[in-house]
Amino acid sequence: MEVYRFCFPSNLKYLDRVYDITSKILQDMPIDLMAKRRILTAVSEAVTNSLVHGNKENSDKTVRLTFQQNDGYLQIDVDDQGKGFAPQITSLIESAKKLEERGRGIPIMKAYVDEVRFKYMKRKGMKVSLRKNLA
Repeated sequence: MEVYRFCFPSNLKYLDRVYDITSKILQDMPIDLMAKRRILTAVSEAVTNSLVHGNKENSDKTVRLTFQQNDGYLQIDVDDQGKGFAPQITSLIESAKKLEERGRGIPIMKAYVDEVRFKYMKRKGMKVSLRKNLA
């Protein structure tokens, strides 16, 4: 089992770094290029949500990114220090029809990885877990 952890201030300028780190970790994984791109997109959406909606871009707060590869799957956790939320049950098609700038992140994550879980961490913020089967 391999685990990689990264922590950074809540500032959108770190999105490029998140992309680079995620790309590097995915580089040697036994999945095709399309799956890698989808994971990158899901991670970018989760981190952006944490930065903007969770931590409100407050640079005194941090976002923690954890990659854990086990037999047959990759799990990525994105933790923020925000107040949490109740994820809306919205389909990707409904969101795309609205053509809104906001509100499509969760459906995109759900479409691009095998499992998305949300957990409110009492007094610690929100955790989004993305899981992708590698087999």
